[in-house]
Amino acid sequence: MTRDLLIVSTRALTARDLGAAVTAVGQGQPWTVTDDAGQFTVTYRERPLLRLQPSTRVEGGARPRWHTRLRLVDEDPPLGIEVARAAAWEADGDLVESLTGAMSSPRTVVSGELDALLDFIADRQADPATGTCYLGTDRESIRLELEELGDDAWPASALVVTEGGRIVGATVTEVDPELGRSWISGPWAAEGYWDAVARPLVEAAVAQCPPEINAHEFSGDVLNQPMAALAAELGWTASVPNHVFVAKADAASDWPADDPRVRAPRPDDFAAIDPLHAAEFPDTYLSTRQMIDEGIAGDRITVVSEADGVVLGYAAGRVQPDGAGYLDFIAIIPEARGTGAGLGLLVTVSRRIMAAAPGGDVNLTVQDHRSPAIGLYRRLGFALETTIVGYSSRLAP
Repeated sequence: MTRDLLIVSTRALTARDLGAAVTAVGQGQPWTVTDDAGQFTVTYRERPLLRLQPSTRVEGGARPRWHTRLRLVDEDPPLGIEVARAAAWEADGDLVESLTGAMSSPRTVVSGELDALLDFIADRQADPATGTCYLGTDRESIRLELEELGDDAWPASALVVTEGGRIVGATVTEVDPELGRSWISGPWAAEGYWDAVARPLVEAAVAQCPPEINAHEFSGDVLNQPMAALAAELGWTASVPNHVFVAKADAASDWPADDPRVRAPRPDDFAAIDPLHAAEFPDTYLSTRQMIDEGIAGDRITVVSEADGVVLGYAAGRVQPDGAGYLDFIAIIPEARGTGAGLGLLVTVSRRIMAAAPGGDVNLTVQDHRSPAIGLYRRLGFALETTIVGYSSRLAP
């Protein structure tokens, strides 16, 4: 009985690593490790247990990566796997998978694959037809944005599908227990692998969420037609198209002056803002309390428009790890529409975001049917960047 395995490590595996591995495993029996021009054989009780090919360097990524293929040739697979795991640890690596030439099922990424995973995601993000929303397109920006999600999301939630040691599919999932929701970045699939890996990855990402998470979402550019087809196959609901606009700092020179009615948030704003936030953004990732508290703490740019003791509206934005400014939320009460409160709120918060963003820009999204808002953004010099669609599943609680 034979079984093929793979070690992914930060350096080449050596005879010394194997010697240390068999010593660690022990078993009180004689072991031998033989080296035939870099091809190692581990023998246990005078029977071959493992045969290892020479380690090969995998190009690309910020750190070196080495692949060592090995074969279990003994009828005691658990002992062979134990030695293989110990050898991987000695070489600062991981025992990744069984390799039979077939594709793996979705599984959690291991530390030795993180560089390769970032390379894979960056390659897929470079094209709107294969990427996901809310991540950048260059590798370093993607890394920073994923790290901002927190340890529970990156790398802990990252799932991969591999074939022959190569990543051919992936997802990363963020969850919010307070809202009972998850957001799946991806699925990403290598060219020609979408039909084989996309649905299993999404189903595995949903399955790994805590039981209190009962709604899930992934999103992409309208050009990502395979994603739209997958959502339809799963029975997930498509949002209305959302247009992404961006304005540069030079556009702000022609805007009206900042609105003096706009101020910093206070804890007692919650009662006035919460119903407006719930009505305008019913499926949002950010609660009213989080938005106000983060604004007060300085972790988010949150402002409130008020006149004569009445809250007219609010807005909130942030600077992403890649240095881009984003206006995530803006809303005013119906009674304040047509009074200039919306325009004043928009230009005031946008200038603050631009001032905080190293890129000196502000990005925002607007639903396709909000024609008056789209017209206002265009008049203020916002330019259309792309159009995105979210796909969501509401599961039974």
